[in-house]
Amino acid sequence: MKNFSVKKILACTLLVVALFGLCFFAVRRENKPTLAFTDFRQVASLTDKVSTVWWSDNLLLQLSKSGELFSTDLRAKTSTLLIENASLFTANAYEGNAKAAIATNVGRIYLLEQTQGESLFDPILNYEGMSVVYSLDLSADNQVLLFSLSPLPSVREMGTAQGTYLLSIPSGRLEKVFPNTGRACLNANGSKIYFSPFSYAQRENGVQAYDIITHETKDISKATITNLSCSKKESLVAFTSELGALTRVYVYDEETQSMTIAYELPQYIGSVQDIWWSPTDGKALYVTVQTNEGTKVNRVTMGGSQEHLPWIRTLGLAFQFDDEGFVTPLINKSMGSPCTEQDSSQRTISDLQFQVTPMSSKLWSVNMQFAERYPEQPSQCNWSLQFFLDMTDNSIEYRNVKHEEPEYYVITDRNLVKEDAQGTLTTLASLDRLLSLQTLTSSSAIALQNKIPNAILMQPDKQKLLVAYAGEDSDLLIFDMSATHKGVENSFKLPGEVVSVSYAAGKYVVYYIDNLEHTGNVLILGDNDLTSEVNNLLRKTIASGSSVEAPFCANETLYVPLVNTFSNVELITYLEVDLSSGLITYNFP
Repeated sequence: MKNFSVKKILACTLLVVALFGLCFFAVRRENKPTLAFTDFRQVASLTDKVSTVWWSDNLLLQLSKSGELFSTDLRAKTSTLLIENASLFTANAYEGNAKAAIATNVGRIYLLEQTQGESLFDPILNYEGMSVVYSLDLSADNQVLLFSLSPLPSVREMGTAQGTYLLSIPSGRLEKVFPNTGRACLNANGSKIYFSPFSYAQRENGVQAYDIITHETKDISKATITNLSCSKKESLVAFTSELGALTRVYVYDEETQSMTIAYELPQYIGSVQDIWWSPTDGKALYVTVQTNEGTKVNRVTMGGSQEHLPWIRTLGLAFQFDDEGFVTPLINKSMGSPCTEQDSSQRTISDLQFQVTPMSSKLWSVNMQFAERYPEQPSQCNWSLQFFLDMTDNSIEYRNVKHEEPEYYVITDRNLVKEDAQGTLTTLASLDRLLSLQTLTSSSAIALQNKIPNAILMQPDKQKLLVAYAGEDSDLLIFDMSATHKGVENSFKLPGEVVSVSYAAGKYVVYYIDNLEHTGNVLILGDNDLTSEVNNLLRKTIASGSSVEAPFCANETLYVPLVNTFSNVELITYLEVDLSSGLITYNFP
C-alpha cells in the first residue's frame, strides 16, 4: 500500500471539494431563471425631423432635431410647444403622473410635471456659460434627478462644472457622485447607479454598477457603450454596445446577474438611435432603429425563459415587420424572407403558423410556415423555416437551420399558376373551368368573367382556394382545389374592395374598404357575431382619429394595426382577436 503525505491528502480533499462546488454551481446555473423574448412588434414610425420620443398612457413627448420639444395629450389629441432650444430630455410616469426633465443647449435644466400644466418656469439648475448637459435620468418615484455635465472648452481646466450629480428635487440637495462625465441611470429601487463614462475616442468605455449605499463598484461590461437605460419597475438595465460593424442591445438582470442580447443590428443595415423602458410595463424595452426605410420604434418585451411559445411568436412577428435587426441574430445567419418583392414600395402581409415539438427538456423542434401576400394583388408566396431551439441557462441557441425554398402562387390570364424556386411554372387550374363546375347562375358566372381577381389565398393544405374579384362590390369565391375539382364551394358579396385575405384557426379573414364610409372593415367568414364586435371597435377607433391597416395572423390570433398620427410621429396599436376563443384585447404601444 502506498503512503500518502498530508499534503497529498489535503490536495485530493480540496480537489473533491472543488469538483463538488463546480457541479453545484452548474446545477444552480441550470435552474437559474433568465430573460427571453415574449413579444416583439413595431409600435411607432418617425419622420426624419424627430430626434427622440417618449410616451406613457396619455402623454407623448417628441423632440425635433432642431430643438423643439412638443407635448401631446393622447386623449384630447392636442399638442403644445414646450421649448424651442432643448438638447435632450428624460421622462417617467409615477402613480399616473408624468414628469420630464429637460436640458437646453445652453446648460439649463427644467422640470415639467403633468399635473402642473405645460408651462415651464425658472430652471431648477443653470450651468449656462460653464457646461452642457450630457445625460439626464429620473428616479422611479420622480423625486431624484441624476444628470451629468460636460464643461465648455473655455472652463474645462477649472473643473468646476464637470461630473455626474444627484439632485433631490424636494429638498434641492445636490451631491456629486462621479468626477467625470458619462451616461448614467438609476435602477428601479434607487440603490444603484449604472454609469458609462464619456470617451473622446468612443471605445471601450464600458458600464459599471455603483452601489449608492456601500459605494462599491462592479463592472458590467467593458465594451463600447452608446446608449444606457434603466427600467423603473423591474431590476433590468439595457445598453447598446458597438462591436466593430455590429450594434447590440443587451439587457442585464440585476437579480440573476445574467445578460441577454435583446437586439442586434449590422451597421450596414442601420443604427440604433435610442433605447428606453416603458413607464407602465417595466419589462417592455423600446428600441428606435434608423434604416434606409426610415426610423421605426420596436418594442421587445422580456420574460422568463420558460415561455417558449410566445417567444416563437415573437420571431414570427419580427418577420412580419421585416426587421432584420431582430431576425438575423436569432438564427445566427443572414436570414430573411426568400420571397421576391413585386413592388418594394408595398408592405408585405405575412400570416404565420408554427408548431413547437419538445424533443427533450432543453431541445425543441420548431417549424414555422409563412404565407406572404401583397395588398390588392392576386399573388401569394409560401415558405417555411425549421430549426432546433436549445434553451440553455444563459442564451438561446439554434441548430440545423433549414430554410425551405419558396413557392409562388399567382393568377394570370385567369389561370392559377405555381412557380417554384427554379422558375418552373405549373398551371394548377383555370378559373373559368372552376366557375363552370359550380352552382352559381350562368349570369353570375359571366359577370365574374368581366371582373379582375385582386386577392387570393391558398390554404396550407392546398385543398381550398379563396379568390376575391375586384369591383364596386367585391365577390368572394371559395374553390374546391381537390383532385376532382368540384368548382365553387361557396360565394359571398362585400360592399367594398378587398385589400387582403388571411386564414387562421380554420377561419377566413377578409379586410376590405367599405364603399360608403371608405373605412377599413373586417369580415370573419362564418362568425357574424365576432365580425360585428370587431367592426364596432374599429369604428370607435376610427371615430377617435385612428386609421386601420391590413391585418395579419400569427397562429390563432388576428392582429389589426391601428395608426394614430401626431405631427411627425405615428403610434401603432393593435387590436388582437383570438379566432379560436373569440377573445378581443386592445394593447397600447
